[in-house]
Amino acid sequence: MSVLTDINILKEWAYNYIKNKDAFLKNIISIDNAPTGLLVKYKNKDQIIITSEKLDIKLLKKKKESDNLFIFTYNTKNNLESLISMWDSIIKYKSLSICFVNQESKLEKRWIIHPYTHNKISERSALKQGLMSLFQTVETKH
Repeated sequence: MSVLTDINILKEWAYNYIKNKDAFLKNIISIDNAPTGLLVKYKNKDQIIITSEKLDIKLLKKKKESDNLFIFTYNTKNNLESLISMWDSIIKYKSLSICFVNQESKLEKRWIIHPYTHNKISERSALKQGLMSLFQTVETKH
C-alpha cells in the first residue's frame, strides 16, 4: 500500500479535472507525466500542467510567455498572497490559467483565474478585493 503525498493528490486531481473537462469534446490525444506535473496533447495544441502545493513565480522559470500553461495549486491564504504579489509578472503570459483547489471543500472545489484576461477587464484598484471574493468561494486548504 502506498501513501499519496499532497502533491500526488493534487496531480491526480488535475489529471481527473482535465479528463472530465474533455469528456464530450474528446480533443485530448494523450496525457503524459512531466517533471512539474503533466503534459497534455490536444488535437490542436499542447498544454503544460504544473502542479505545486505553493504558488511561486519560480514555477514559470524557463517557460515562454506564449506557452499554454495551467497551474494547479491549493486554495491557501499564502497562495492567494503569492498571486497578488506576482501579478505584474504573470499577466504577460497570455495562455496562463491558475486553478486553486481544495478537493475537501464543502463549497466549490476550485476556482480558476486567467490573469492576462482578468487584468484586461478588471479595475486594478479592485484586484485584491476581487481575488479575495473568488478565493472565498472555496474553503481554505489547511
